[in-house]
Amino acid sequence: MRRTARVDVVRPNIARTARGASRRSPLRAIARITGLAVAIAVVAFAGYAGERAATDPRLALASVTVEGADHTSPADVIAAAALPAGNNVWLLDTRAAAARVRALPWIETAGVRRAWPNRVTIVVRERTAVAALALTRVGSSEDPAPEFALIDDQLHVLALGPLPPNAASLPQLRVEPAPAALQPGSTAGEDVGAALDALTSLRALGFDATALSVTPSTGIEAVTRSGLHVIFGASGDLGRKVSLLAAIEPRIASKDRVVAVDLRSTRAPTVLYR
Repeated sequence: MRRTARVDVVRPNIARTARGASRRSPLRAIARITGLAVAIAVVAFAGYAGERAATDPRLALASVTVEGADHTSPADVIAAAALPAGNNVWLLDTRAAAARVRALPWIETAGVRRAWPNRVTIVVRERTAVAALALTRVGSSEDPAPEFALIDDQLHVLALGPLPPNAASLPQLRVEPAPAALQPGSTAGEDVGAALDALTSLRALGFDATALSVTPSTGIEAVTRSGLHVIFGASGDLGRKVSLLAAIEPRIASKDRVVAVDLRSTRAPTVLYR
């Protein structure tokens, strides 16, 4: 005897589903339209508020002060920053302004700070001059060329001109051939770097030079604070040569008669007299 199984097929109520979908479709459309309208309103309000803030006279740049400048005048710093007067302080490109200020010869670092509601302060740190480099003198007597270039420890040229009183204590450097085309903000060449390295090495060894020159014929020459002229020659073995000078100098009776102390040969140091 065969058994049969009954299977009940459940058919979805298509009419009911269609009626539910038809009720939800308008609600969804209304929600989408409402959301779009709100988004447009928010964007429009933000644009309006931004425009009002950008042109708000209470936020327009009113004053610029400078801190940290000594060799550079505040007027030069402000001019280099080129902050547009009357513009909204909070929309200024402060990074670009600081970069323009750093392009000034004396300026090492620069930052632009804003303060509520419309004030700006430019804070700078200046470079330090470590030597005065003697230059080739060219030009007429009515318009003489600069005599010295002040340089920092990175060979950055800070200023050109006659040696100012506040730089009189700086050691003077001379190289041959003397540089003739330097400008404030430029970098001195490798020969100047070698002279500055020699000066730094001698100072580290306790030799306080007021002037130092490097020439192809005699190498390194320097003058002490007491006015003694010393010929070191090549840069090698400077420590030995400084030690020899320390032993020789006390034995010199009349330094005013000494032309130079020649230490180019450590085996035969020589005191040259007039």
